[in-house]
Amino acid sequence: MEVAWEIVASRTHVPAVDSTNSAIARRFASDPHLPSWTLLTADHQTRGRGRYGRTWVDASNALLASLFVRVPDEKLDWITALTGLAIVRALDDLCGDTCGNIGLKWPNDVIVEGRKVAGILAEHLGTSTNREASHALVIGIGLNLAPTDSAAGPNAGYVPVTATHDQVLVAIIAHLHALLGQGSEAWRDAYSSRLIGKGQPTSITHADGTRTDAVIVDVDDRAGLIVSTGESLQTITCGDVALPAYSPKEAR
Repeated sequence: MEVAWEIVASRTHVPAVDSTNSAIARRFASDPHLPSWTLLTADHQTRGRGRYGRTWVDASNALLASLFVRVPDEKLDWITALTGLAIVRALDDLCGDTCGNIGLKWPNDVIVEGRKVAGILAEHLGTSTNREASHALVIGIGLNLAPTDSAAGPNAGYVPVTATHDQVLVAIIAHLHALLGQGSEAWRDAYSSRLIGKGQPTSITHADGTRTDAVIVDVDDRAGLIVSTGESLQTITCGDVALPAYSPKEAR
């Protein structure tokens, strides 16, 4: 695991910040040469954000981190999925069966025993002419490592690990770095094996408010969600997926 810290170009920790993603974005705006694998962690966010500008309320003792990376075109679509997979593999390493059933809810949630324990927000910050690192991204991670209160939402859960925040974080970084060294075929197989809801009916709400009712089939080679409407197969690239058949278990 010490190798993972060697991957990190720099690490800053603050007691509180508006948003770790926003703070990294500000650093990139002031320094376009910010090195890949720059890390920011915080104990608390005052204005945490989720997808579509939603508020993210961090639970007590949550792991809050944002990682700045530069990736080429072929890895851009996969960055959220790979981060989720890295979290799952880190939890497998650190708590194994004691964590319960760990899975991935497309596109950006980690689920344990039917409850959301982690969310991921990847944001595109800029591009460059370097084909090997053409996209500058910040990846925000919020992972609940202690029981949550009602402010975190009715379906929020936590991961009962005994590891420290740093041990969890370094495991995630190690797995993400290893995954980025692979290719889309390996990514697809690995993500598919942990995808929650395959064969289940779902309702996808799109950014424009329209809905698609379908059955989840799999993911494609660009991390899109393949669904069947009964008449045809469609690939969803963004949206909110509801899984009414997948009910949360009782809270720990």
